[in-house]
This record gives sequence, structure tokens and C-alpha cells, in this order.
Amino acid sequence: MTPACPSPVADELTGEVLASRYRVLKRIGAGGMGVVYRAWDHVAEGYVVVKSPHRAMLADELAVARFEREMEAMRRVRHSAVVPVIDFGSLRGFPYAVMPYLAGGSLARRRPVRRGRPAAASSATLRHWLEMIADALDQVHAAGFVHRDVKPDNILFDGRGEPHLADFGIATFVRRAEATGNAGSTGPVGPGLTATGHAIGTPEYMAPELIAGREVDGRADQYALAVVVHEWLAGEPPFRGATAVETLGAHIAAAPPRLAALRPELPTSLTAALLRGLAKRPDDRFASCREFADFVLLEVPAEPAPSPRLVCPLCGVMMAPAVTQAGANGRCPTCREVLYVTEDLRAVVAPADRRVAASAPGGGP
Repeated sequence: MTPACPSPVADELTGEVLASRYRVLKRIGAGGMGVVYRAWDHVAEGYVVVKSPHRAMLADELAVARFEREMEAMRRVRHSAVVPVIDFGSLRGFPYAVMPYLAGGSLARRRPVRRGRPAAASSATLRHWLEMIADALDQVHAAGFVHRDVKPDNILFDGRGEPHLADFGIATFVRRAEATGNAGSTGPVGPGLTATGHAIGTPEYMAPELIAGREVDGRADQYALAVVVHEWLAGEPPFRGATAVETLGAHIAAAPPRLAALRPELPTSLTAALLRGLAKRPDDRFASCREFADFVLLEVPAEPAPSPRLVCPLCGVMMAPAVTQAGANGRCPTCREVLYVTEDLRAVVAPADRRVAASAPGGGP
């Protein structure tokens, strides 16, 4: 399970200029492994994301190694649906990585909501993201990693609605030969290579073998992807206890709820594929994430691409700008701040952020 975050004061990079080009504007998120900021790239003239480990973790060699492994994973995996590292460096001995800013929000943000609660989504909307994420995960596995934290918050969309797999903060090497340089020693590894005996991940999405501390491979990510699909179609994950311990125990021992009973209109091929993806034993799952996705989508109808949906960089609300707003200023419907909609409808920019970034000193730290 993810440890509690250190004090945010210890991680504050807001106002810093990195590599003489990235002005850090605002802290936008944090997890057990690091902190994420929105920044302005003076060269590309647009937003980027800066990620750094918690400052309090710099004394922990294992934590620093995890951050370095995340950057290594994201550099080595070549796939259009994997968020790339576009730059990296160090500020006064403090490592950071720069990644594209994806303006379309996360899959968690795109779930239907009714009466303030997540609701079931149409099966046709799976075609907007499932195949690409499954392909990305298979590429991750081919490169020798297991992601280990597949969940709606880590599936992000760009301004055109294309999905991307993000956050490799707890990714695991699964090929010892690639990690150590010793040929002929490939295969799955247990958590001892990457942790200290504790299960690390998000309880609602953890495969039974990961919870039990057994050897893991890409099928653990397939299980998590199946949980995400179930949650998308049912409005809630298949296993959720009153506590994290109860949730973890349900993954190991409880049978998943049958989606066919909750939504009898869904294709039989979909619900059967979902149960197989949620199998307790890895050997009972599909051979790959793409095979799982193909069976899920076998009888799912096509659906037109959705209209652009972008996140306000100031208040975080999801917006749907009209085509007529491209290349013009408008206002966020929630915070009412002025926003510029780019001509390609792929992002919205707060002029206030651009002004702050323009005041950055010419030289970097």
C-alpha cells in the first residue's frame, strides 16, 4: 500500500526555473512516490508537467531508485500511448523529470456522474481507450516491466481524446537479465527486488499474486485493467471493503460480482472476458492485455469519437470547448477566469500563467 505523503512544504518547487526553460507554476498532485507540478516551457511555449520525488525521500536509497526506475521505464517503452519523458535533470541535487501536459484529464474524471456519484458508462465508450491502453501495457511488458498501478487516475487523455498510460512510480523490472546485464536469466521476479516486503499499489486494483507477495508478470497488470473495465461498466470496482485490508482480502478470496447480472444487456463475450481477466490465478487469464481487450470488445458496437474535453488549468473542471472557440479567449464556466483555447483545440492556457512564466529570470538554477 502506498505510504502517506510527506509534508508538502518539503516538496515545494513552485517558482523555480529548471534547465533555464521550465518555470514551475503550481503543484497539481502528489502520491506516495512523488510530487507533480504544472510548469511553463519557455521554448515550446506551452504547459509541461514536472515530477520529482518527495524531498524527504532523498535520503532513502530505495525511494530514489524507484524514481530512477520510473524514468528508465518511461524512456525505454516506445509507444504512442505511454507518456514519455521529454527531459530530466537535477536542481541542487534534487532529481526531476519533465513530461507532456495532457489537457484532457484522466479516465477517472471522464466517468459519468449521477447525483454526485460515479455511474455506469456505455460499453461503446470502451473503444475510446481500452485497445490503446492494452497495447501500451503489452509494450511495457515486452520492455521488461510490470506497471503495477493501472487505475483510472493513471490513464490520461490528451486534448484530442487519445489515451495515455502514466505514472510508472512503482513499476517493477521483470527481466533480471535486463536489470543486471546477465544474459539468460529472464522471467518474473518477486517484490523483494523493488520493495521491502510490503505490498505496494492501490488496493482496489491489486492482483491477488501481488498482494500475496508472489512472483508477478504482465498478467498482474491485466487483472488491474479488468478491474478498471468492471468499474467503468458497473460504476464501482468489483472489490471494495470497509478498509484496505478487507479490500485486499476480497481480491484473494472473494468471487467477483457478475456484471451480467448487473447489466444483462451487455454482450456475453464481454462479461465472460471480464471474468477471465479477473481470474485469481494468472494462468487462467489471457496471454496478453491486447487479447483481453479484443475479447472484451468482440461484440461492442463502434461509437463516434467524443467532442474535445479539456481541463481548466486553474480550477480543474472539465470543459467542452466549441469549435468556434479555437484560437480565441473565453472564460471557464466554473471559476470564470479568462482562458485561451489553442487553435487545434488540444489545450487551454491561462494568460495569467503565461504572464507569470514571462517574469522568470533568464538564467536557470
